[in-house]
Amino acid sequence: MNVVVILLDTLRKDHVGVYGNSWIKTPNLDALARESIVFEDAHPESFPTIPFRRSIHTGIRTFPFKDYHPCRGDMVQAYGWQPIPDSQNTIAEILRRNGYTTAFITDTYHYFKPSMNFHRGYHQWQLIRGQEADPYKTAPKIDPKLLERYIPQSGKCEHMMTILPQYLKNIANRQKEEAYFAPQVFSAAVKWIEENNHVEKFFLFIDSFDPHEPWDPPQKYRDLYHQPYTGREVITPNYSTSADYLTPEELRYMKALYAAEITMVDAWLGKFLEKMRELELLDKSLI
Repeated sequence: MNVVVILLDTLRKDHVGVYGNSWIKTPNLDALARESIVFEDAHPESFPTIPFRRSIHTGIRTFPFKDYHPCRGDMVQAYGWQPIPDSQNTIAEILRRNGYTTAFITDTYHYFKPSMNFHRGYHQWQLIRGQEADPYKTAPKIDPKLLERYIPQSGKCEHMMTILPQYLKNIANRQKEEAYFAPQVFSAAVKWIEENNHVEKFFLFIDSFDPHEPWDPPQKYRDLYHQPYTGREVITPNYSTSADYLTPEELRYMKALYAAEITMVDAWLGKFLEKMRELELLDKSLI
């Protein structure tokens, strides 16, 4: 039996059809749910990005944070935001010891910051570079007018000004949909199962940072949820307790961008699942 873990970051339960949403298009997630056990009252063990993933990779609670120490050079200093302790086994290490070929494909750059070690136990791992504030590129120089396009009329914050300049450099040469991050992640996963279909059993961990912000999906997905728009595109939020810093139109468009990002992720997840079906792996795999 193969094992495939698919993690989609920052996906709201109420934005998926299987959980009752009627206006966001998630046909592939909904189809998968019809063949799956669906949990209706599930909660993450910890929060945010790294603490939650520690519990997924180890099956061990991150709280209490008895082994916490700030990671040098990391802008995030949250409790639990640290590497997996040496005393804890990962699912990849356990399955590898039991004869599985293990692989890890992700665009979540936090996993691979200098202090992190989440690739433990994998025969093969691949990081798709450039998400969010990943220090991937130092050029080109970003035109202040381009940056202004993505900042709300009010409510500019340090979080935005840390992420956006780096992100815009990272995606400066992006043109086709295939170059967006979720498409890259699931395309890499498709390639991996094509190349490794011969192994006796495999463990594949696919971690897509989308639909986490920045929300900037291709136009065809935006058009599903919003009429043509010429205002400011707030693709990264101000982490605050209120959306009052946004104009009503900015807020409506932000919600449409998030919905569009979800539909893009769903579409490329569907391509991966279709390849699993084509290779006759679905009935041999726990997803």
